[in-house]
Amino acid sequence: MAPYLVSVTCVWVAAGCLLPAVEVAAGPLRLEPYGQMLFQNGRFELHPTASAGIGYDSNLDGNGASDSFVHGTIGGIAHWYANPDLDLEMALETGNTRFREFTQRNTQDADGRISAIYTGPAWTTTADVNGARGREAEPITGEQVLRNRYGLGSVSERMDEGLYARLGVGFDRVAYLEDTTLFLRDQGGRLVSQGEIKLGWRTHTETRLYALSRIRQIVYDDEGRFRNGTLVDVGAGLGSRIVPTVTASAEIGASFARFSAPAFDDPAYDDAQVTSPFTLVSARWEWEPGSTLTARASHTLSDGRTANAITRTLVGGDAEYRLRSRLSAFADAALSREKDSGAAAGNEPALRRISEAAVGVRGTITPGIGFQVRTEWSRVSDAAGGGYDRHTIEGTLGFAF
Repeated sequence: MAPYLVSVTCVWVAAGCLLPAVEVAAGPLRLEPYGQMLFQNGRFELHPTASAGIGYDSNLDGNGASDSFVHGTIGGIAHWYANPDLDLEMALETGNTRFREFTQRNTQDADGRISAIYTGPAWTTTADVNGARGREAEPITGEQVLRNRYGLGSVSERMDEGLYARLGVGFDRVAYLEDTTLFLRDQGGRLVSQGEIKLGWRTHTETRLYALSRIRQIVYDDEGRFRNGTLVDVGAGLGSRIVPTVTASAEIGASFARFSAPAFDDPAYDDAQVTSPFTLVSARWEWEPGSTLTARASHTLSDGRTANAITRTLVGGDAEYRLRSRLSAFADAALSREKDSGAAAGNEPALRRISEAAVGVRGTITPGIGFQVRTEWSRVSDAAGGGYDRHTIEGTLGFAF
């Protein structure tokens, strides 16, 4: 279900807010609503949404169990333009997935968010509280596991010429509702706290040069399987609009991780402390409205499942091409390599290779009604012969009033 449920552009005049250009999420789709439910001279909007889809998943549990399914959502978004500087939003969506054979995997999903955007003379601040219930794929086994996720966060950014600053803080709570192949549900529950600071300079040509620091702290409900830890990034970044249609950014630095003990309390892992360089590079080209090409590459350090940490090297990209005014094709692909931070005595750290690709089409039949067809492939393999393959295809029809 979509993490961001609305996108709004609004023009203010003396009489209030003109009717804004809005895109509302209905399931996986983003649609221009058919109509408006408006009060207070256009300063309040209410948009009901719904979607229905059918699909197929070749690997539900990481062991090759396949099945077809139907999926539907209903929801809505309320948006209040409180004043020229402040927008408030509440979005709710609930969904239901039903499988043809594996009925024990039928799921009731839910997703909700309350957010605020304040745009001042120099600073823009966003804040939100969110919660979701649904199935997500585990990174190593691929099994779709039911969990609850709750979060809150805030980001403030100064974007005018001169001082550039970005300050962020967030909290994410994950509670597993099912056991997985690698751990019990009580062992996976965790609270993740994170913060970010970027300070530097921004020129009139939209170039940003800054120093950065990020911190991420992970605290598990039960340390019987995983170890509590803190990960810190320190580095520098550069972002620029090279020409009107091309933007690029790069960040480089070092990552440091410290955990309460080696993985599984096994001294042979020797990963209570881990260091690694990090790199994040991306570029985006929008050669016409609705047609974009993005490329990205990264080398990062993060917490792991079969060791305290993993290093991940990734290259990938995505593209969208506008075929007609209301029809576009899209594709994305990524190749990555993951390596565990340690291993038991006599073993080498696990090495995994991950390939992912997706293609599809989406379009608008009429304002308020849209569709999408998407197919996706993924493969995870490791040196020990483990891993999984998955192929999914889903078609969705969405509605927004």
